[in-house]
Amino acid sequence: MGNAMAALIVGIMAVIALALWGVLMLWVLVTYVLSSVSLMKISKKLGVEKGWLAFIPMANYWLMGKLAEEDGKRYHPEKKQKKWGKIYLTAGIVYLVATLLLTVAFIIFTTVFTIMGVRNGEMTAASVSFVQNLVQIVFNFLVYAMMIVVMIFGYIVLYKLYHVMAGSSATWMLILSIFVPVAQLVIMLLLAFSSKYPVEGPYDESGAFAEGQTEEYAVQTEE
Repeated sequence: MGNAMAALIVGIMAVIALALWGVLMLWVLVTYVLSSVSLMKISKKLGVEKGWLAFIPMANYWLMGKLAEEDGKRYHPEKKQKKWGKIYLTAGIVYLVATLLLTVAFIIFTTVFTIMGVRNGEMTAASVSFVQNLVQIVFNFLVYAMMIVVMIFGYIVLYKLYHVMAGSSATWMLILSIFVPVAQLVIMLLLAFSSKYPVEGPYDESGAFAEGQTEEYAVQTEE
């Protein structure tokens, strides 16, 4: 009786875990699709080509960077523009490749070190564990440091995208995106599908910001 009850409980827990995993995967898929659709829609609004890249992992980094470049073209056309598309894409690729290489190196090093140390009898189990933990700390530090750098680039790009679409509202939008998990998705959908955005300003016939025109021009036009 006790074994049957234990088996039943384990079965129920397994079903619940599987259901939760399914819901999580569905949420990830829905979020990815909605984010990609909104990014593609914003690309169309700003006249940036290849909006379909929003659906391709890593390529969407380039697209977001290209949208961020529109901010500089609108507000500071006289300045040399940073290639945020290339910068953000490069940062993402470097982080991905470096993480994979570090993971492989960590696994190989710890495995070989443990085998050699124990086989030769030169190190105790405690010493081997200490070195493994030390390597793990260094590994985690490097991975998280690179992740933080990519996140900083990401927030810069996101702010510029918000700014070119929503003007002065970009600051509070970015703050919400940082501290509220679903805020970025909601804001991107709002920017993509609300007729209020992008904010009023000088545009060319395609709907993109006209080159060589600044915020001051828009103010003068309104006056």
